[in-house]
Amino acid sequence: MSPHWRLALWYVTWICVGATPVGAVVWSLYGAIYAGSLLYGVGMGAASFVSIAATVSMLTARSNVWRGLGMALFAARYGFVAGALGIPAYMGLLLLAPMLFGFAAVYVAENVVLLPGVSRVLGGTRAKRAADVRPEREKRERRVEA
Repeated sequence: MSPHWRLALWYVTWICVGATPVGAVVWSLYGAIYAGSLLYGVGMGAASFVSIAATVSMLTARSNVWRGLGMALFAARYGFVAGALGIPAYMGLLLLAPMLFGFAAVYVAENVVLLPGVSRVLGGTRAKRAADVRPEREKRERRVEA
């Protein structure tokens, strides 16, 4: 399993584990329709996040056909989100505010959980690279003949 798939599945697992008690609290405070709407939004956010891993897999493939499918999937992801959130809200099946809150919470949690780890990894490699990068003048040895 590639690293981005492992990261995506790890993240989605933790999001679902964290959303379960939040959904239970919302259920006890506001009722089943609010909790269902919230958890549906979280589920759609998680599905959208996993589709990022599929897109990256396709975009980094060696075949141009897979790359083209990756670009199409990247664009289709937004249509999926609009349909998955808009249709139930338009038809009155789910409440809009809890559903959007659950969806947005997935992306906020992504920034809180994933980005610090990624920046730590990238920051360390950038610092190492920056230390190795010296101006060409300093790299050349100067010899002065007396």
